[in-house]
Amino acid sequence: LIFFVFLTILGGGTNNLIRMRFILILLFLFSSILWALFIKSGRTILKFGPIIITDDSLTYGLGMGMRLDLMVITGLLFFSITMIEEFSLGLHKLGLPYPLCFAISMAFRLVPLFLKEAMIVTEAQTLRGLDLYSGGIFNRIKRHFPLIIPVFTTTIKGMDNLFLALESKGFAPDRKRTFYLESDLKFIDYSILIILILLALFLLFLRIHHFGVVLNRL
Repeated sequence: LIFFVFLTILGGGTNNLIRMRFILILLFLFSSILWALFIKSGRTILKFGPIIITDDSLTYGLGMGMRLDLMVITGLLFFSITMIEEFSLGLHKLGLPYPLCFAISMAFRLVPLFLKEAMIVTEAQTLRGLDLYSGGIFNRIKRHFPLIIPVFTTTIKGMDNLFLALESKGFAPDRKRTFYLESDLKFIDYSILIILILLALFLLFLRIHHFGVVLNRL
């Protein structure tokens, strides 16, 4: 986990990590707490009425929390060092039809557009006197409900403008495409692929033989 955090920072994803810090912390905490409540094997560490926390459940919860965070951080690392155009081109090189590649790339483009519109709407409503950050957590959530419709409306409008721009430029996904970006696998690419495949097989071997496994389900 620390290694992938370091790689993400090295790849220029520090801002993305900062933006996602609360989600990463919540994922880790909720996973650690929930799994610790449902697994009963092992030595009892804490008992509070019907709630029993054991060493196995605590270790398993921490492991699952780190696993979830690792999945999110890996995604952040990938999109911090990979342009959407390169990702779409890579999918097309793998043999996927271009309309599907384009749809996937547009889905990824929708996420930052949605976040940008959400920030704009939130700032606009805050300037109009809407208090979103005082009171308890349930009151804060309730105050965010009026923002849902404006955010979706502005996002759909932005996507509509994008589709109009594509149509005005004669975009047709079913035609044969040429690409501004061209990438061919080189020796270093094949070497890294071979190393990753061998590493995956080695980790699978360790998993099958229960090396580093706290419980059989982990």
